[in-house]
Amino acid sequence: MIEPVRPRWRKSRRSGTGDNCVEIAGLDGMRAVRDSKDPDGGVLAFDTAVWSSLIGRIKRGEFDIGGPDPSGYVASAECITAMIKEM
Repeated sequence: MIEPVRPRWRKSRRSGTGDNCVEIAGLDGMRAVRDSKDPDGGVLAFDTAVWSSLIGRIKRGEFDIGGPDPSGYVASAECITAMIKEM
C-alpha cells in the first residue's frame, strides 16, 4: 500500500514558540496555509499564480496592520510577511 504524501508544514522562525501564527506547506503544485493554533482545522490552498500574487502584495506592504497588539497576539498577516522574507 502506498502512503499518501503529507505536507511538510512550517512557520516563521520569528514566530517563536507560540501558536499565534500561520503555517505554510507545498501541496501538489499549490501552496497551503493553516492556523498554527488549529492544525486540524481548515486549510487555504492557492495555485501558484495566486500564491505569487499574494507574496508580491505582502512584500509591498499591502496587508500591513501595524504590528502586534498589547495582548501579545501577532496578526496572521505579520506572520505571513515574516515567513515570506525567510523564503
